[in-house]
Amino acid sequence: MSENNNNNERETVWKFGFGSNLSPSNLTKKKNIPIIQWKPAKIENYKLAWRLGIKHIDPSFATVIPIDFNKDEEVLENPKITYSGPVHGVLTELDKKVAEDLDKQEGGSKFYDILQLDVVDYDGIVHKAEVYCCLYKINEDTKEKVYDYLTERDMKESNRFPSKRYINLMIKGCVEADIDQEYIDFLKSFPTHKPSEESLQLREEKIPKDPTKTLPSINYLNLKKFNGKGNDLVYCSCLGLVFDYNPFFYFNPSGVDITKRKLNHFRGINISGANPEDLYDPPYPDISSLSEDELEYLNNHLDAFLE
Repeated sequence: MSENNNNNERETVWKFGFGSNLSPSNLTKKKNIPIIQWKPAKIENYKLAWRLGIKHIDPSFATVIPIDFNKDEEVLENPKITYSGPVHGVLTELDKKVAEDLDKQEGGSKFYDILQLDVVDYDGIVHKAEVYCCLYKINEDTKEKVYDYLTERDMKESNRFPSKRYINLMIKGCVEADIDQEYIDFLKSFPTHKPSEESLQLREEKIPKDPTKTLPSINYLNLKKFNGKGNDLVYCSCLGLVFDYNPFFYFNPSGVDITKRKLNHFRGINISGANPEDLYDPPYPDISSLSEDELEYLNNHLDAFLE
């Protein structure tokens, strides 16, 4: 459980990970976060919830809210959505500077309220740890906190269930950390994002069966000219299909094909410090060699462009 116990005279911080930070190996390999030590743990007075994510791609991300809070319109007691027990995850001890770097990666106070909570490790020891909690607003009439999370109805009506990539990353972390099996079973049964009928129809209508025969071609060097610098048109490509898009509404590098970059993200590969040529230039992945889940994750990016 411990990567390095030599933490004498080091100013350190405990973090509690329950979403993408649940996996120690994902923290170290993908996010480049060195860990001093980690422990499986849980928080008792909070429950797992979901906040708004990236439409089509990662539609929702894990968060936590006080266990006794429910929105008036919430659909309750669905065993696939709600978990009656504590939130399980991993306590990681980090250098203070490293913890601050992780806060920046996670978007800090823009997406989460970082609170100091009592977290109990599986040996029964209580730790004060920083936890990325759900943002809230104050009801002007009641002066009570109203947490900004997605109810089951929200997730169903706006197609905001978490991606299979994200849930699988949580399950991977649980298995890695030997988290309670009942919690793992809950995550395995949790509904994940599926493209809507509208998205499937757009794919059918706008993506030709054989694009090489029906669409004009552009090579990757010419594609780079459409990066928004000195050209009114901004292009971005995925799976070899080129789209005209507004980068202010959907962030992606402009003038490149993003397939390799997004595939690395799906596979948990750290790309920080990578040469742009290695991320965006040929050779490109062989689509026929991709797994079903990898291909669908990339197709979800097409849905975002097509909308």
